[in-house]
Amino acid sequence: MTIILCGGGRPIIEIVKRCTMPIVMVYTHEGNGQLMGLCANKNIICTTESINDREPIKRGQYIASIYYKHIIKPHVIDSVNGKIFNAHASLLPRHRGRSAVPWAIVEGDKFSGVTYHYIDQGIDTGPVVLQGVCQIDDTDTQASLFDKIDRLVVNLFTPALHLVMTKFEGLSQEGQANYNSGIPYGGEVNPDWPIGKIKRFIRAMQYEPYPPAKFRGHNINSLADYEKVLSNGR
Repeated sequence: MTIILCGGGRPIIEIVKRCTMPIVMVYTHEGNGQLMGLCANKNIICTTESINDREPIKRGQYIASIYYKHIIKPHVIDSVNGKIFNAHASLLPRHRGRSAVPWAIVEGDKFSGVTYHYIDQGIDTGPVVLQGVCQIDDTDTQASLFDKIDRLVVNLFTPALHLVMTKFEGLSQEGQANYNSGIPYGGEVNPDWPIGKIKRFIRAMQYEPYPPAKFRGHNINSLADYEKVLSNGR
């Protein structure tokens, strides 16, 4: 049995370092030089080509997606008889789709985490393999919440993989589902929001090297920044 990994970022680097199951291929994105260097040292093939463009996967392999930017197509899913699972940075079915972490802060959620789930033909709709939960504190930024979730992604990868390998069918997603589609509100503060939401939004947009919140063309890194621009009237 071997595994194919898809994705990028800090968690997949740690998973490649720790995984005891043979990794035969890593599909990643542009700008992941550290991951590509690590794979080279371990004699693992690593490519920025999409997994959707490759030849059919060999039977007996498993596929794990860790923050992969491409939607994996049905022919790939079918090639491994559904033995394909994903790490999504929310407690599904809440915050399906992109940018789940900042949306959780903006919407005032008290908890977030990671959901390992089977990939089906929907968007983050497959059966749940395993979930890990973390608290969202009143001081959390997108960066600090990602730190918490990334640790869960890494620590729960092996248990999730074990469940998949033992043919665990997964559990239905329960609760009210919602779907997010990118950066909250285009990254722009709305002065009509309640002050609590403005505070959460400013924290939710703090994740270097990405831009902070904006208001009237200004970078907003704190409530004081926002109030200064508001008082100036421009």
